[in-house]
Amino acid sequence: MDIFERNPITDFNDIVFESDDVKRSVGRLLDPNFVNRTLFSGPPGVGKTTLCQFIARQLVGDGHKPDVKSINVSNLKSRSAICGEIENFRGFGVLNPLGKAVMILEELDGADASAQLGMKALLDEHSDRLLFLATTNTPHNIIAP
Repeated sequence: MDIFERNPITDFNDIVFESDDVKRSVGRLLDPNFVNRTLFSGPPGVGKTTLCQFIARQLVGDGHKPDVKSINVSNLKSRSAICGEIENFRGFGVLNPLGKAVMILEELDGADASAQLGMKALLDEHSDRLLFLATTNTPHNIIAP
């Protein structure tokens, strides 16, 4: 099952936010010129990944599923495995209206400092072709950008 099938939310107004300020902030992420990488943090089960999937779907459109990839960083662990996933994905021919592919990095806090540094280098290198959305349960385990 792909991420568009796992996430049935299709309307921004169907999402419940903590406050109107949070809703406005997240709404800005639907503007592809506003951000290139975003980190969502919070306890398990609050909807971080679902929100990333919704944003990706809105940005690339339903007809461009191959331009979105989600990986669980904590399952891969090693720098070479994580960076390999990013490198393999960056080759997609982006044909969506956004002009970029979207990579969702789940549980970013599951990567050690070395893997995070490797990802950061790839984020910098491929920012013209990739938009990154990431989730974490423990933001204090994430190295500074």
